[in-house]
Amino acid sequence: MTGNQDRTARATAVLEAFQARMEAFLNRAAEALEATDMKAADGLGIQRCVKAAEMLSKAVRVVVFMDAPERPAPAADATEDDMIEYDDSPETMERLQLELQSRLDRLRATVERKRLEGWTVVRTAARSDEDDSGSS
Repeated sequence: MTGNQDRTARATAVLEAFQARMEAFLNRAAEALEATDMKAADGLGIQRCVKAAEMLSKAVRVVVFMDAPERPAPAADATEDDMIEYDDSPETMERLQLELQSRLDRLRATVERKRLEGWTVVRTAARSDEDDSGSS
């Protein structure tokens, strides 16, 4: 084996050992969480259990992800035949443009409503409507 293969084999062994330990730990944590007696009047206790379950589910996803097979990298020489077909007909483009404009109008109306309620809006570096009309 070459040096890189040796390092990869060691890293894989360490990862597998760690994953086995994490699985055992998560199983014990799940069992402890299941054994927890929750009383309806104990809001703080219920909140703690819910938070623990949330954290446990996140940890389980990480451990499962560690075991997931690696996805092959996309081919750099993808041809047009390999690409997804999109409908870019004028009718579709017009429909999408109208939908986008409708969504932007709703967002602008929401921002205006919030301004009237006293909210402030922080502008980003994006061009504003005034910039669009002044540059023509």
